[in-house]
Amino acid sequence: MAYRNSCNLPFSLPWLLFNILNRQTLLLIPADFLQYSEIIFFIEIDNAGNICSSNELFTATLGRAAKDMAGQPFYQCLHISDQRMVIDFLGKLVEENDVKPRRLITQLFSRIAGEMVFVEWEFFSVNSADNIRRITGLGTISRSALQVKKQKEREEQLILFVRQSPAALAMFDTHMNYIAISHRWEEEYEVKEGSIAGRNHYDLITDIPQHWKDVHQRSLAGATEKHEEDIFHRADGTTEWIRWETFPWYKGSGEIGGIIMFTEILTGKKKAEQAVIGERDISNSFINSLPGIFYLLDRDMKCIRWNKRLEEISGYAEDEMPIINFPDLFTDEDKNLIQHKFREAFISGHSETEAVIVTKAGKKIPYILTAVLTSYENKPCFVGMGMDISERKRIELEHLEAEEKFRNLVEQSLVGVCIIQDGRFAYVNPKFAELTGYTETELAQDGSINLIVGELAIASISRNIDTILEGRSDNRSYQITCSKKDGQLVQAEVFGSRMTYKGHPAVIGVVIDITERNKAQLKIIEQNENLEKIAFIQSHVLRRPLANILGLWELMQAEIQKDVNPQHWLYLMEHLATSVRETDNVIREIVLRSRENTGKE
Repeated sequence: MAYRNSCNLPFSLPWLLFNILNRQTLLLIPADFLQYSEIIFFIEIDNAGNICSSNELFTATLGRAAKDMAGQPFYQCLHISDQRMVIDFLGKLVEENDVKPRRLITQLFSRIAGEMVFVEWEFFSVNSADNIRRITGLGTISRSALQVKKQKEREEQLILFVRQSPAALAMFDTHMNYIAISHRWEEEYEVKEGSIAGRNHYDLITDIPQHWKDVHQRSLAGATEKHEEDIFHRADGTTEWIRWETFPWYKGSGEIGGIIMFTEILTGKKKAEQAVIGERDISNSFINSLPGIFYLLDRDMKCIRWNKRLEEISGYAEDEMPIINFPDLFTDEDKNLIQHKFREAFISGHSETEAVIVTKAGKKIPYILTAVLTSYENKPCFVGMGMDISERKRIELEHLEAEEKFRNLVEQSLVGVCIIQDGRFAYVNPKFAELTGYTETELAQDGSINLIVGELAIASISRNIDTILEGRSDNRSYQITCSKKDGQLVQAEVFGSRMTYKGHPAVIGVVIDITERNKAQLKIIEQNENLEKIAFIQSHVLRRPLANILGLWELMQAEIQKDVNPQHWLYLMEHLATSVRETDNVIREIVLRSRENTGKE
């Protein structure tokens, strides 16, 4: 009676049968027993490894006819993985010429079961009936070999899984000796499986901390343990961050065969995170040290990042900032402007504007703001800064007020005022236009100094302007002759000094019409000449008749004491009258010249 397993294949007889068979008893076994046995495979093989004969169980299992089996190499009946092993085994058996039975387990495909089966063989080297040495093989299907093979296959599959895993995996036995490692493990730990297979984990990494060894022992006892971010302080003083997990792997018998360890070295990632944190701290310190406000906005104009200055200025707390629309920080008049400028930045990449921030307390602060299109976390965003321009606005207002006062003063001035910039009139007041005979518009449109002075005067004026602009003289005055629009010549005195006009250097000139003054000076000169003549008359001409009168008077006083001839008195009186008349004429001439000098009749 044949015993069969669940696959309808006969399983092994106790090998006691083969142990009690010897060369003599084997020859005494009836041929029909071996030929028709349902539990024992029987084959005869020549020294070349070809099948001489086989029983029905062997041929039926292979699904082939007995006549087709004769002369076929035995190894071709087996699984390809066993063929080389069988060739070497039979060759060695023939070479040794030993009658001692040799045991071998092979695989062959059973057509009956439709799967690979394991056959446990014993081969004998014996002489056949024709006295030719043959190799006789007796075999039975082995359940234990099948189990061992399946267990081995599972282990091999597990080893293959470990080796091919994209993660860093290592497979250890119960003594923490390496069985297999993945390619990622080789890369991370810079080792090769061939160099560490069979070696102990603790011998290779000598600074493994005790708490990790305890983890390994717990896993060898059946526990699964893991840590998402563990710190490994190495013996050389370095520190590594590792994510790990350990769990047992099981043999086919159900007992633990060792552990599988997964690791991921996080050191690079951790250092990168620390670098990012460090960079973020630096960037936070930088943006918080900015004198103005800083903001990073998404496309919906919500704040992603901002500096403390924005919180301080706006009055909103840190938790309020993310929910505020950036345009809502500004006056109603400026909200649309802000939105328009940020849309402009989205198209052109950059925009700038001035707007008034309204703080939480209602205070209004003018700011100049920028917006630059950028990318943050792979999304388009706006980054920008804002500067408080309250002081600038105050100065601008003061400047406008001062300019208005200056303009009012200059516009009403009784003297001509002009500003010359880049060799042209940049501004003239009404009095200057009146002095030249041109309108303010005509002077502004033409702008050329040549309009009122000739070529000879241009060179002198240019030198004076350069002298003032170069700082060689703070103030400079000179006289020029201008030509009015009607051709009339006007003499003018110019007082020039350096100034800044609309952000650029210029010369301001105060122009005074001195035509009448020069005429008056000429008349004074003429009057002075007349006075000199009068003085001459007074000092010379008038003194002569007066001296005569005085001399005659003294003579007449002397003659009074004498008895003077009447004719002599008459002579003296005539001379006295002549001198008086001469004095009178001189006085008349003085009076006439004085009237001419004063212009009076």
